[in-house]
Amino acid sequence: MSHRLAAVLALIPLFITGCGGGGRVQILTPGFDNRTVEWSEKEQQQIQSMKTLHTWSGTSVHGFRLAGRSDSRVHDRHDLTVVVLGGRADVRLAGKWRSVNPGDIIEIPRGSPYQLDRLGSDAAEFYFIYYPPYDGKDLRNVDGK
Repeated sequence: MSHRLAAVLALIPLFITGCGGGGRVQILTPGFDNRTVEWSEKEQQQIQSMKTLHTWSGTSVHGFRLAGRSDSRVHDRHDLTVVVLGGRADVRLAGKWRSVNPGDIIEIPRGSPYQLDRLGSDAAEFYFIYYPPYDGKDLRNVDGK
């Protein structure tokens, strides 16, 4: 992992602290004014929605909203770091479920199956960082792993 990415990941929990309970999380990026991830009415009605926020330095960054359970999936050519922004969720890694809360960071190396499941009635929101940049094609569903 590059020193630049490590520095960004180290700062993320400072931006997230206290964002649970429906608060809007700011995304602070040089060259962009105060940004939040806003979801359209259509996106809010879907089980899951993802939007690209930006791509640079060998990474792509996406907002991800989950209002149910995702399929069990794997990326063969991408590493993924997930930051929980809001809501509560369970994540399954290596066949084991664990609860995550705002501020938690999930590291998913390429080739590792994972699954996300929203807990409670509010959607869970995540900040996805893919390396290399994600084009939406490297995704396959896997059964119960």
